[in-house]
Amino acid sequence: MDRKIRRKLFYSLFAAFIVLGIIVVLYANGWRIDLENFKVEKVGGIYVRSFPSDARLFLNGKQQNKNPGLFDYGRFIGNLLPKNYELKLASEGYLDWIESVSVNPSLISEIKYAVLIPKNSISAASGTIDGFWIENDQLITRKGGTLFYGKGKLSGDTVLWQNNNDRTTVTKSSASKIYFINRLLNGASSPTSTSINAMLSKNGIAPSSVREITEDGGGTIFATTKRIFGLNLADGKIEELASSSDAVSNLAVSRSLAAWTTREQKTGNYALSLYSRSSRSVEKVSLDGEPIKLEFTSENRLGILQKNGGFYIINGKKEPRKTASDAKDFYFSPSGSKVAVLENGAVEIFSIDGSSNYWRFRLPDTENIKKLEWYADENNLFVIYPSEARFFNLDDREIRNFLLVTDGEQFQYDEKSNSFYFIKNKELRKIVFPR
Repeated sequence: MDRKIRRKLFYSLFAAFIVLGIIVVLYANGWRIDLENFKVEKVGGIYVRSFPSDARLFLNGKQQNKNPGLFDYGRFIGNLLPKNYELKLASEGYLDWIESVSVNPSLISEIKYAVLIPKNSISAASGTIDGFWIENDQLITRKGGTLFYGKGKLSGDTVLWQNNNDRTTVTKSSASKIYFINRLLNGASSPTSTSINAMLSKNGIAPSSVREITEDGGGTIFATTKRIFGLNLADGKIEELASSSDAVSNLAVSRSLAAWTTREQKTGNYALSLYSRSSRSVEKVSLDGEPIKLEFTSENRLGILQKNGGFYIINGKKEPRKTASDAKDFYFSPSGSKVAVLENGAVEIFSIDGSSNYWRFRLPDTENIKKLEWYADENNLFVIYPSEARFFNLDDREIRNFLLVTDGEQFQYDEKSNSFYFIKNKELRKIVFPR
């Protein structure tokens, strides 16, 4: 081999080395050749966490293998060219979950709350059921106007609230307007019931004057026409907390605050009263419309719904901040970090924990939605219509997975058991969701 040929061979190998080195560097930095568009682009990826975790994953119709080791709680699909992909999750006994996912260069698109809906329900109680209440896996049913906890009977025919911490339930008899404390004791053949009316009468309060009674785990509070009282369910002791010169309505309670509204007789103006349970002081805030609902979050934020559609949030004792103007109802997430506002033509979701996240959806048949219920992950919602319930993910901008959960009536979700209860053909059933 003469010198000229050796030189050509050297330069050819050197050039090939440089080109190969460039290709390796580009590949290591995420660059790939897009054969469809004949150009070089940086790749991205998709991270998916599904419930159930063993659901089969398909990308553009091709099944993907589960990644070992690093992503034990999810799956990662890498080396994806920037474009839209169809992602499908499937598992036996569940409805398919399908979503369009956009992949961008050098970024990972996260799908962290892909919850598949079980196809089948199971019986939750025997007999013909005409009503039920579920709270923290504590189920009370009503059969023929009689309340039952397990096989034990409770006094009254309507549950006002349940306290799972001390296993007490306050009920009311609609006909006689008698309030009862029912203690749901473990191992007892039947719950024990005590009349609250007797406690009221003993303290000189006419039971017929009670307008509202509520609690939050920090204590029981009730209101008569113009007075607010605290009630100790353990010993029956009643203490007057505040009084008003105007009629009281819309009572709400948190662990540190109580709130109610009044309408001044002279001016007709509405006001909100905030009672501090620590300082025992009352502060009044003016309202620009008629309030119809008050509700606290665990962080002492208070939601105020007005008859004119105005929805306000007040944090502590600050001035109310208007959040929506066409609201029919509102629902705080379990942690209190989000609020879903049901409007006449849309559903709006606001982050109220300091972040700027916001969602707005025009769901099918919005005007007939009865209520919304948050799923445990606070990224999915149950949408309740008069005779059916659907499931919806906040990341589903195209509303592709607005799937039917079940038809029936009296729908309610219980976070502790992760179960969705409903009555169908007078039978109480439940759908257990995957964890």
